[in-house]
Amino acid sequence: MKRSLSVISSAVLAFSLLTSAAYAVESQSTPPVASTAAAVVKTTEDYQDLAQVDSELKAKIDALLALGIMEGKGDTFDLTGSMTRAEAAKVAAKIFKLTVDVQAPSSFKDVDAADEAIAWAIPYIEAAKAKGVIEGVAEDVFSPSEPVTLGQLAAILVRGFGKAADVQTTTPWYDGYLAVAKANGVDLGASGDATATRAELVAGAYAAQQVIENLSKPAKASVKEVKQLGVKTVSVVLDRDVDPAKAKLALTKGTTSLGTSVVWGDDKQSATLTLTDVKLGDADYAVTLGGLDAVDIDQAKGMFHGQAEKVTKLEFAGSGDTIAKSPKVRVEVKPTNQFGETATFSSANYTVYATTANAATVVKAEDGKLYVQLNTTDAALISNTSQISVNIYDNNDHVSATKNFIVGLQPLLTKVELGEAAYKNGKTALSSAGDMVVIPLKQYDQYGAIITKESDSVILPTVSVTPYEAKLKAEVVDDNNDGIDDIVVRADAKLETAGDYTVQVFGAGSTATATIATKATAIAKKVELVQPNDTWAAGDSNKYVELVAYDADGTKLSSDDVAQNAKDGRFTVSVTGNLVTGESGDVPAVMLDSKKLIVTDGPNKGKIYIKKLEGKGTANVFAAIIGVGVNSTAQLNVPITEVRYPAGLRIATNLAGKAVNTADNNGKLQIFDQYGDTFTGFATTQSGNRIDLIENGRSVTYDVYATVTPSADYVGTYSGDLVLAPGTQELTVGQFSDKEFKFTPGGAATNATLAARFQLRKRDFTGGLVGNVLDDSVSAKSMKFQVLDPAREKLKYSLNGARDLFSTMDNELTKNIPAATVPDSSILGISLSLSAKDEAANEVKIPNSIVTVVSDTYSTANLQISGGKVYVLGNKAGLANLTAVYLNAKGETNFIKTAITVKSDPIAVQSISSSTSKTFTRAAVDGALAWVVMGDVAVKDQYGDEFKNANLAIYKDVAPVLYMINDVTEGVHASLSMSAEGVNNQVNVTYDSGVTGGSITMTAVAANGMSATTRVILSN
Repeated sequence: MKRSLSVISSAVLAFSLLTSAAYAVESQSTPPVASTAAAVVKTTEDYQDLAQVDSELKAKIDALLALGIMEGKGDTFDLTGSMTRAEAAKVAAKIFKLTVDVQAPSSFKDVDAADEAIAWAIPYIEAAKAKGVIEGVAEDVFSPSEPVTLGQLAAILVRGFGKAADVQTTTPWYDGYLAVAKANGVDLGASGDATATRAELVAGAYAAQQVIENLSKPAKASVKEVKQLGVKTVSVVLDRDVDPAKAKLALTKGTTSLGTSVVWGDDKQSATLTLTDVKLGDADYAVTLGGLDAVDIDQAKGMFHGQAEKVTKLEFAGSGDTIAKSPKVRVEVKPTNQFGETATFSSANYTVYATTANAATVVKAEDGKLYVQLNTTDAALISNTSQISVNIYDNNDHVSATKNFIVGLQPLLTKVELGEAAYKNGKTALSSAGDMVVIPLKQYDQYGAIITKESDSVILPTVSVTPYEAKLKAEVVDDNNDGIDDIVVRADAKLETAGDYTVQVFGAGSTATATIATKATAIAKKVELVQPNDTWAAGDSNKYVELVAYDADGTKLSSDDVAQNAKDGRFTVSVTGNLVTGESGDVPAVMLDSKKLIVTDGPNKGKIYIKKLEGKGTANVFAAIIGVGVNSTAQLNVPITEVRYPAGLRIATNLAGKAVNTADNNGKLQIFDQYGDTFTGFATTQSGNRIDLIENGRSVTYDVYATVTPSADYVGTYSGDLVLAPGTQELTVGQFSDKEFKFTPGGAATNATLAARFQLRKRDFTGGLVGNVLDDSVSAKSMKFQVLDPAREKLKYSLNGARDLFSTMDNELTKNIPAATVPDSSILGISLSLSAKDEAANEVKIPNSIVTVVSDTYSTANLQISGGKVYVLGNKAGLANLTAVYLNAKGETNFIKTAITVKSDPIAVQSISSSTSKTFTRAAVDGALAWVVMGDVAVKDQYGDEFKNANLAIYKDVAPVLYMINDVTEGVHASLSMSAEGVNNQVNVTYDSGVTGGSITMTAVAANGMSATTRVILSN
C-alpha cells in the first residue's frame, strides 16, 4: 500500500504540471445545462464505509468531492477498489480542466454509448485522447474497465510532458516510459504492471490540487498589503505562502524597531502583528519580511500610515437603573475606539460629573475596565426615591454619555464569581513554603454593581479549601491594591503530596469554585546508584557516583531535586574501601551537603563525590532513604585498579606531509595510560605525595625523548607552546603531553625535509631521583614533512570561512559601534583564508597569499585584505559573489571564487555560556568584572558571531547581557555596580566580621531570556 500511495501521489502531481504546460490555452470546460436546483455535493458523511477513516483522509476526500474530481459508488466510496482506465480519463479531464464535449462519439469499439455502465466515460476518454494524453490498448480498443497500470500512467505523463521522443525502445515496453518519467521528476518505481487503489488516488489527486495552486504563486515572496487593525495590531498579507518557522516580520517606525508578537494564519501568507509595548500613532510605519534567503524575497517591505487611537463611543454597561447607597459605588462605562475595540486610554483621559455631594471619579481596574466611582451616602439622598445624574466625556474627542440612576439601599452581597487562578513566580502549582496563587474575586450587589472593599456591604464572603490540607491557607484579601478583594491561597510549608484542591467562596447564598493544583516538591522515595563507566585507578581524584532518586509516583527527580533532598538530609550515604570523601580545592564545602558527601552545586550536582582513591581493591558505596513509610536502599561495588602510568603516545595533530616556505606546520601529541585515557600526570596520595610506580621491585618514572632532524638544506623557525629546536631534548610528561609545536620553513631548499621522532621512555626513579633509562622505546611516534617543490606539484586551492553575515553597515545600531565597522577586527565579520591539497588529496600547508579581492555587488559587503587573508563585513542585505586573486606556490597569480549572503534579520541570541564554577579569594572578586568572575561569558548569535568577555560591553546595544547575583551565603554581601565599561557588571563583595569564605551564584541573562549561571566559591 505504501508503494502505491507514493507512486500515485507523484503521478497525479505530474498531472497538475500538465495543467499549466500542455493545457493552459484550453482551460474552460463546456458550460453545464442550467438547472433550477443546485447540485447536492456529497461529503464523507454520506458514505458508510468512511465512518472509521481518519480525519486527515476525510478532509482530502471532502475537498475532491467538492471539486467534482472524484465520486463515490452508491452508498460507499470504495477506498480499497482499483482505479479503472475510464476513471483515470475522467480524473485527468477534471484536474486538467479539459474541454469536454458531452456529444462526442466514441472512437473505441469497446466503449459503446449504448452501454449505460460505460457511456458516462466517453466524453472524458475522447477529451483526453484528443489531447494525446491517453491512448487505447490497441487501435480501436480502450479497455475502460481494466485497472490502470503504472506503466500506462508513465506513458500518459511522458506524452503530456512532450517527452515521447526521449523514450527508448525497451522490453517490457513501459520501462522506457518509467525512465523518462523519473528523469523528469516523477519516480513511479520499476513495476510498470502494478495497479493502484482509489485510496491512493485520493492522496495523489489532493496533492495535485496543492501543486496546481503553487503554480500560480510568485517564485519570490513579497509584502502585498499592510494595514492597521487596531491600536496595537497590524495585518500583513504576502503574495504567497512562506514557512512561518523561518519567516520573520519586523515592524519599524522610522529607524526604531518596535516589539511585536506575530501570529501566522493557516494559509501561511497572512499574519497579525501585535505590539507588545506601545500603541500605534499618527505616523508612517514599515513591516519588513526577513528570515528567508535573500533570493526568496522580492519586495521585502510594506508601508502604512497609522492612526492614533480616539474614542468614538461611550456607554454605560453592566448596571441597571438603580445603584446602592454606599461610600464607594462603581458603575461600569465602556469606551469604544474607531477600531471597535475597548479604548485603552487611562482614567485620566476622561472627566465625570455627578449630582452628588462628593465628586465622582474615574478609575480603571486591573482587568482594563473603566468605572465611574461614586459616593452616594449623602444624607440628602433618599433610598429608592432620589435620583442622580452622571455625565462622562472623553477629554480629547469630547464623546460623552449621560445616565440617571435611582439611589437604592445599602449594598447587599448577592453573587460571587471567581476568575482564573494565577500562580506567582511563574509556577504552575503550589509546592514550596511561600508559594502563592491568586484568584480574582468579583462580588456583585443586589443591583448588579461591583462591590469594592469600601462599599460597606452588609455581607462579606468566606472561603474554604477542600479537601483539608493544613499547609494551605486561604483568605479574602486585596492582593494587588486595586480596591477589589481577591482570593489568595498560600503554602505555609513544603508540600509532600500532589493533587487538585477546590477553592469555594460563599456569599449570601451564592457560591463560586475554582481549582488549584499542588505539586509534591520532588520528595525522594526511592534511591538507586549507577555503576560508574569510567576507570577508577588508585591515586585518581574527583570521582563521582550518580545517585538516582524517584518520587512517590515513580517520576525520576532532576539533579536539582536530588541536591535539594540532600540538603534536606533525606539520604544516608556511606563508603568503604579506599575511598576518601569530603571537601577539596576542586569541590569546596559550599558545594557539598552538610555531610560533605553529595554535590549540591555545579555540573555534578546530585552525585556522590569521592575526593581520592587511596589504593587498589574494591570499594563499596551505599545509599538509603529511611523514614516513615519509606525504606529504600542501594549499593554497588567499584573495582579500583592499578595506579596509572604512561603506556603510549598518540598523535593529536599530525604535521602535513608537505609545506610551502613561510607556511606554519603544526603538530601535537598526547600521552595515554594503560587504560587508554589521556595521561594527565603522576598520581598522588591524599597527603600530596607522589605514588611510586614499582616494577620488579624498583621505582620507575617516564619522560619523552624528542629528536628533531632537519635536512642540511632546511632553513626555518621553531615555535609554539612546545619549542622543538633541531637536536634532542628530554621532556617531562607535563612539558610534552598535549602541547602544540610549530615548524615554519623559511628559505629552505625545495624538497628539504624535517623529521621529528618522539620516544616515551621508562627511567629509574629510586629515591625520587631520575636515573638511568630502562626502556628507551615504550612507545614511539615519528613525523616528517617536505618543503614543496612548486614546479613539480599541482595544488588544488580552496577558500575557507564563508558563511551568512549580518548587514552591519546598514543597521543603525551596529554602524555606530566603531569596533564593529572595521572588517579585520569586527566580531560581526569573517575572514577568508586559503588551503590547499595535492593531487592525492593530501593537505599541503601554504601561507596566506591573497593579494586582492573584488565583489559583483559592493553595496552588499565591505572587503579588506590583511596578512594575506580577506576580511568581509556585511553591508546591505543580498548576495555577493567574491573573486579573490592570490599567489600560488609557484608565485603565479590565480583566482578563486566564493559567495557571501548578507541578511538584515535582527541579531538574535542562540546561546549563552559561562564556567560552571570558579574559585577566587574575596580580594580577587571585589571590584572585578562579572565576566571575569564567571569565567569566559560568551554569547553566540544565529550568524555564528561570538561576543565574549570584554566585547560584551562593546556590543551591548547588539547583544545586551544583564548580570545578577543571588544565593549569597550568610555573612557574605555581594552587589553589582557600574564599571568603566559602562555596564552594571562590577562585582563588589564584603564579609561580616569573622566570616572567612562563602559563595555566590552569578547569572548572565541575554535579552531573549537565555541565561548562564556560575557558582563562585569565595575564600579568605
